[in-house]
Order: sequence, then C-alpha cells, then structure tokens
Amino acid sequence: MVNSAASSPLHAEAPALSMLSRLATPEIAIVEHWAPEYLWSNDPEIGHRLRVAIRRLRALLWAYRDLLPKALADDWRCRLADVAAQIGPPRNWDIIVNVLLRAAVPPSQPSALILLEALEDIRQRARAESRVAFEGIGPERLMADFSEAIGKATQAQPETSETLGKFAHASIAAASRRVNRALRRASNGGLQELHQTRIQIKRLRYLLEFFSPVLGKKDIKRIRRLEQLQDALGELNDVVVGATYVSQVPVRPEYATAHELFVQWLRKEKKARRRAAIAALGATAKTGRTKSEASAGARATKQSSAKPAALPTGQEKNQKKTKRAASVATPAGEMAPEKPKKTKVVRDSFTMPEADYRMLAEIKERCLAGGKKVKKSELLRAGVNLLAAMPANRLLAVVAKLESVKTGRPAKD
Repeated sequence: MVNSAASSPLHAEAPALSMLSRLATPEIAIVEHWAPEYLWSNDPEIGHRLRVAIRRLRALLWAYRDLLPKALADDWRCRLADVAAQIGPPRNWDIIVNVLLRAAVPPSQPSALILLEALEDIRQRARAESRVAFEGIGPERLMADFSEAIGKATQAQPETSETLGKFAHASIAAASRRVNRALRRASNGGLQELHQTRIQIKRLRYLLEFFSPVLGKKDIKRIRRLEQLQDALGELNDVVVGATYVSQVPVRPEYATAHELFVQWLRKEKKARRRAAIAALGATAKTGRTKSEASAGARATKQSSAKPAALPTGQEKNQKKTKRAASVATPAGEMAPEKPKKTKVVRDSFTMPEADYRMLAEIKERCLAGGKKVKKSELLRAGVNLLAAMPANRLLAVVAKLESVKTGRPAKD
C-alpha cells in the first residue's frame, strides 16, 4: 500500500524522498489497470502502455538510486525489466505485421496475403507465450509489492535536507551528461551505440516529464526535442528488430517472393533510417550540451575574464566578435529543436450517413468534456490509425458492417 505521500502535490521545497510514492503512483495505476486486459485483448496499444509505464518506473528508480537502499533499487529495476521483456516479442510482431509489412509488400503481390497469414500466426503464438509468462509473474501482486517496498523505504529513511527542486535538477543534469556521452559514442553510427543513445534519451525525457512541475520552462521545452530524437532512433530500431525477427522465419515456397521483397525492403530501410538517425543526432550534438556543462563553462569563462590582460587592438576585436557569437548561440541545456519540416497534407471530401456525422459531433463533445479539443479530421485520422492496427480478419469484419452509401454530393431536399 502506498503511503499518504502518494496523494501529496509536487512542490519544489518538499523533501525529495517523500515524493517518490507520489511520482510512482500514476505509473503503478497504469500497470494495474491494463494488466488484466493484456491477458485477453489483441489491442497492440495495451502492451505498449504497459511497457512505457514499466520503463518510466525504472527511470524513476534510477533517479532515486542514491536515496534508496542500493539492493532495493537494483532488485526492482531488474524485476521490472523482466516484466517488460515478457511483453516485448508480441509488441515487436505488432510493428512488423501492422506497420512494416504493409509498407514493404503491396497487397497486390500474389503471395502477400499468404505471408501475412504466416506472420500473423507467429504473432498469435508470441502473444500466447507472453500472456502465460506475464500471468505467471502476477503483475497486480507485483505492483502491490513494489508500492509497499518504496513506501517502507521512504518512511524508514530520515528526511534529507535535499529538496525536490534541487534533486530534480541534479537528476536531470546527471541524465543529460549520460545522453551527451552516448551522443559522442554514437557519432560512428554503430547500431549498438545508437540503440544505447535511444535508451539514455528516453530516460532523460521521462525524468523531465516526472519533474516538470518543479522545473523551469527551458527544461520543459527540451522534451519536444527529445521526442523527435527518440522517434528517429525508434524508427531505426523498428527495422533493425524487424529484420532480425523476419530473418528467423522459415521461407516457404508459397510466400517466398513476398518474403524476399520484405527482406530487401528492410535492408534498404535500415540504411535510410540509420542515416536519418545519425543526421538527427549530429544536429543535436552541434547545438546542445547539458545545462550543467553549459553552466560550468559559463562560470569558467566568468572567472578567466575577471581581470583581463590588455590585448593588442586586433586581438581585442577578435575577442569581441567571439563574445558576440557566443551570446547569440543557442542555450545548450535547451537542446533547441531544429525547425520541423511541415507535414504534407491533402484535401479530400467524404460522404457519410447523417447518423455517423452526428456521431462525430458526439465524440467531439466527449473529448471536449475530457479536456481535449479536437477537429473532425483528427477524429477521422484517429479512426484510420485504429483500423491500421487491426488484424486483417478483424478489419474486414468491421468494414463489412458499414452501410454502403452513394458518393458525391447529397441531393437537395
């Protein structure tokens, strides 16, 4: 059972350790909510939500590793990693079947459907194995034990003088340094180094999100840039993992052609996405260091220029130019985002039954009541994404239930 601090609001002057339960509670609730549904639902997003919540808890334990007993932090990070590993294979197959295969092999290819059915069968077996292992772990009991463990640890430890605000900034600085080291190692473009960079970026992003109530705007702005980097590295990871999985699928004559198309596409896509990831990281390396490093550099510059020696006229001018250039440089800690490319959009029109159109308005109202204002086009896009994630048989069943309507403008009354 989580202690009373779990319901306490976050504020910068609170003792950092007393806020651990409060920070962990939303993630624990996500695992407890979705764990039962994972055992029967084929919705790919359920496994994704579980993995993200578990990763966020592991990031939180990493941040608090010096305030908690070492054995407790290490043990729970390992146990949570084991849970995430059980959910991993089905999630990877979801991406392979729902995203990569659809992009690689056109439906018109004669053996495409046969390959889809073969991969779908593998995905279902992976789900079944994952569910057995996941249920054996007992996720709800595990979360209760985790809540109790951190609750007891925070109550047993004396309140430290370190406030949450100071602790948050120190944790962000430490995670940022790790990101910077990973960026330097990944400059050679090695797949393993790029993967490790993605892990470090995710951890930093999660900590920025956890501590955002006690951070400044500059820190919070970094989240968007980290998301962009994570997306670029995640797209590369998708094809790297996909290529590994698909290479282990036995090639049968009935779908050999589609399989070869898929393998060739993955090979080509891996090269393209690797180049894109390296370019994204390179741009970040040029414009961003961690806030702590930037502050240290500023202090060193201030100390060295406290009593400047007289300079020859030419050197003095060069120094002024250098200072002006430094003054307009991007603040390193913000990891300022590049100007994002505009997404290409298309215009279209649709004809639908009046009842369906009214349903759009009702869904908009429900979203608004939940605090999210949406457009009709955004609801249509959300529906398309949900359909794209469905297995082929379920997709066809849903589409078959729709009323067929005549396209074009409706006749005037």
